[in-house]
Amino acid sequence: MADLQAIANWFKSKIPNDPRFNSVSPIKDTSLLYPPFYSLLQQSLTEFENSHSYKTTVIETYRSNALQLKYYNQGASQIKSDGMHHYGIAADIAFIINGKVSYNGDYTKLRNIFTKNGLTIIGDWDKGHVQYIPVNQQQQLRDLVASTSIVNVPKGQAAKGGTPSPGVLTAGISPLAIILLIGFAIAIIFKSK
Repeated sequence: MADLQAIANWFKSKIPNDPRFNSVSPIKDTSLLYPPFYSLLQQSLTEFENSHSYKTTVIETYRSNALQLKYYNQGASQIKSDGMHHYGIAADIAFIINGKVSYNGDYTKLRNIFTKNGLTIIGDWDKGHVQYIPVNQQQQLRDLVASTSIVNVPKGQAAKGGTPSPGVLTAGISPLAIILLIGFAIAIIFKSK
């Protein structure tokens, strides 16, 4: 079973700080995937490619809520916001056949490898989708992310997906917000004189 708190900690320390956080374009940067998930994904794709004459390709990794809503409004998704792509624990996979991206590869074999390696697949309507946690844990992860106020997790901890050491919990206030608050306080003091 995945450590949902570790995923929440990693998400809060990595994803909101990325300049693509609100992107309305698909992103396929694997550095935005939770490291333990990415490791299992790589292992699975390598296993598949070792037994086939064609390669796989990652079509999408992180997905902003803005793009998720766009997909929902177009009827391409059943989720309005906070899908598993948003948390860096889902990816969409296609194949490279004759040098071109294709959705006609052996998804049955690929999905079998995913599940054998502990990853989660969903219905046949989205054959290329794979994620780190089962559907029945998704709301728990959303709730943990909403209640987690971890910022500036040490790089070594975040990369391993581990729980941060004591001392890195904060009220969730960014340094910029603190500077702005101090500036407003000073302005109020001078204005009242």
